[in-house]
Amino acid sequence: MKPLPPHPVLRAGDYVLRPLTMADAPDWYEWLSEYDVSDAISYDVRSVSDVRRIVAWYLERRSAGDAHRWMIRGADDGPVGTVGFNVWDTASDRAEIGYDLRPSHWGRGIMTAACRAVLAFAFEQGVNRAEAIVLTPNERSSRVLSRLGFRSEGILREYRRVRGAYRDAEMFSLLRREWQAEGA
Repeated sequence: MKPLPPHPVLRAGDYVLRPLTMADAPDWYEWLSEYDVSDAISYDVRSVSDVRRIVAWYLERRSAGDAHRWMIRGADDGPVGTVGFNVWDTASDRAEIGYDLRPSHWGRGIMTAACRAVLAFAFEQGVNRAEAIVLTPNERSSRVLSRLGFRSEGILREYRRVRGAYRDAEMFSLLRREWQAEGA
């Protein structure tokens, strides 16, 4: 398996994307625990300790060479979201993107710009296929992916068990050649 590339600091407009650290757990918990966010994610977050376990998993996966996660920070408003790859499979040149954003920052194009930055990084590193798995219904997330050129591949029935209930998810994908054709 090829090694995962270094985890750089990236820019998305006025926002800086820097590698996630354990110190980010309290801030991340603030918006992951909000209902509008928690209903759309698979994480079972009930405390800052739960988020620390998630951060530890990402740090471990980063060290193992198969995941990246960035904290999105604005100059004036501090941490506002995270974006990254839950899976980065260098053997198959495939990466699964995931993201979340404070509800107070929805509708500003921040997540589209942040995803664009990490996708550009991934495709430059040789990823051929970017995937996203979105719990249904999550129209906001689906619109972000659509703006980036992702295509729906269909519904995965009862794909994830989330807080005790089976949830459907929609699979999206974007190929490097499609990304390049769009001139992203």
